[in-house]
Amino acid sequence: MESIKIEGTQRYQSVFVAGVDDRLWINIHHANGSCYINLSADGGEQLIKAVRQSIGQLKQNVMAHEAKETARLDAMFDDRYSEE
Repeated sequence: MESIKIEGTQRYQSVFVAGVDDRLWINIHHANGSCYINLSADGGEQLIKAVRQSIGQLKQNVMAHEAKETARLDAMFDDRYSEE
């Protein structure tokens, strides 16, 4: 199987994923070097589950931050124009 490349958010960051023999091969590159890991199919499923949980938490954090920021701006607007 040909490896799949996923670009990182910063320069010189990428992740390569491929199936090699009976293992999942993951190679991570960053500015200061690289590393790899071989996982079984079950390990790959656990990795996917962990990434999905982390994405869900990230989305909740973003939504909470946006709600907090909206409330802060609304309060600032109310304070500014309540005296008129």
